[in-house]
Amino acid sequence: MKPDDIAIADEKQLMSALQQGDKAAFNTLYERYWERAYNDAYKRVRDPELVKDILQEIFAAIWLNREKPIDNMEAYIRTAVRNRVFKLAKKLKATCPLTTGMDDQLATHLAADQLVRADEFNVAFERLLADLPPQRQKIFRLRFQEDLSTKSIAERMGITQKTVQNQLGKAMENIRGGLVQLPILVYMIKVIWP
Repeated sequence: MKPDDIAIADEKQLMSALQQGDKAAFNTLYERYWERAYNDAYKRVRDPELVKDILQEIFAAIWLNREKPIDNMEAYIRTAVRNRVFKLAKKLKATCPLTTGMDDQLATHLAADQLVRADEFNVAFERLLADLPPQRQKIFRLRFQEDLSTKSIAERMGITQKTVQNQLGKAMENIRGGLVQLPILVYMIKVIWP
């Protein structure tokens, strides 16, 4: 397509040109949808750098898979943004599954002494992890800190996937039971969710 044609082309024409490797068509699609995609992702993530990374992945995937037809680019991008945000949230949640979401609340709503209490909570959480039997602790850390699947953990440790799942369940029970007994948790819940 000629540069003047690209500026006024409809989505079907642009997608057809994109499938043939037309970089100008890709750039036009990028310019048309980038801001909407950015705003959509930012509403969910609230971190400009993470949002830019998400969009870079999405638009890179569109270019790399340009031969595959996309019927509705706007819907495709919205879905891709949502899926990548969910994937990111799952990854972030896995690093600290029982305290996810508290960081933003703590940073914006708690005073300095309350931040100290949050540190105390993290220390108590780590202590609870350290009190788990060694194999259970290792399984928990591999799953939630290294983001490995139960199948990968089973293969790495030479045990069955069912054993991994059972040990994870017991680890969560132990940790939840220990956290419920912490006065700092009760305090933080009252402050964050009055």
